[in-house]
Amino acid sequence: MSCHFLPRNANSNSNNDISDAERKKADHWFLGAIGLALIPTNIVESTWADIMDLYTPEDINATEFNDYLVQTYVDSDTSLYGIDIWNVYDAIINNLPRTNNHVEGYNSRVESNFPKHPHIYHFIELLRDEDLYQHHKAKESDMQTRKRKKLYTNIDSKLKELHEEHISGTITSVQLAIKCGRAVKTTPIKK
Repeated sequence: MSCHFLPRNANSNSNNDISDAERKKADHWFLGAIGLALIPTNIVESTWADIMDLYTPEDINATEFNDYLVQTYVDSDTSLYGIDIWNVYDAIINNLPRTNNHVEGYNSRVESNFPKHPHIYHFIELLRDEDLYQHHKAKESDMQTRKRKKLYTNIDSKLKELHEEHISGTITSVQLAIKCGRAVKTTPIKK
């Protein structure tokens, strides 16, 4: 995504004319934005201010993105969504899921099994079936815990390691955000 904020040469369709320093600066800016969701809530505002000062690409779209992020998520006084709503630092530290994919999976299951406007008796029958299914799943989970994919376990371990480095003073808040962003970012999708 950072490539969308790098200036383009008027005579060229690619951004091959971008210096490595500009590309690295834009990459740090983008990874820092991702990392905001993964750092302690009490340092989000100051960290993003530092990232904007240090790494924002010289592009009107980047400035608009910064304004949007601050107004919608980062400014604790005026943002649309409080930091506590979208930041997952506490979930990482407490070994909880960082996403709500399990909830979305349940909603998808219920939506696929329940018709839009069932007759009341059919609805009650479906609820009983769902209760039986959920009871079975609960019993199964008591016997066998579902293992997370190794990739996600490794990412969580890396995030915890980075937080420890930050607490010990080895890395700054800006470095923490950028490195956390890099830890969760997988390979970019090729167009």
